[in-house]
Amino acid sequence: MPNSPDFSLGVLAAGLSKRMERDKAWLPLGDATMIEQVIRRCAGPSTTILISAAEGRHLPPSLDVFEKCPDRYLDAGPLAGFESLRRVADSEWLVIVPCDMPFLDHEVLQRLVAAGQAHLGCDQVILKGERGRYSLPQALGPDAYGPILAAIESGNNRLLGWADPARCLALDAVPLVEQRGGNLLENLNHSETYEEAKRSFAASADRELTPDVDDGFEPC
Repeated sequence: MPNSPDFSLGVLAAGLSKRMERDKAWLPLGDATMIEQVIRRCAGPSTTILISAAEGRHLPPSLDVFEKCPDRYLDAGPLAGFESLRRVADSEWLVIVPCDMPFLDHEVLQRLVAAGQAHLGCDQVILKGERGRYSLPQALGPDAYGPILAAIESGNNRLLGWADPARCLALDAVPLVEQRGGNLLENLNHSETYEEAKRSFAASADRELTPDVDDGFEPC
């Protein structure tokens, strides 16, 4: 993408999944853990990476180099992670992703930020599909912290309810999903979806390792 927009990446890594009854961040996926795959695919070469994680949260050792942002509001759900990440992030734009969405990629996040930058005063950029709006990923603008904090303090902890609708932009996700596959925005919340993701990552690795076959023909 020409003139690629700069942003920080915030990863929500709360902990144990109630539905999977396991710590999703540590689940093996391909040659890494799930959270490592998310960071690998979503971050660019110079992306600042922040992780929303509780004090003492045990994460893969490769993540020790990234700044951890513990929640200050323990009863605000994932929006507390938004508050801690946006408060710490130095860059104008921050993109927040969950640790269980390993099919996302950096270019999709760049599109969110580019759309927000093109709309003056935008606080929130999200994706919308045929079934409604996606709560994640989200791109947060430079003035998003105030509305997030105000929502938490008023008891409104909804990820899609903190921004003024006039300062929120929703992009059509359908073309992105068609280009990149139906699992692009899939959360691995259940054992079935996780097992499917493992097969997908294994198949991708097999394709990368399969050498090109010389059939004896040369191009004209």
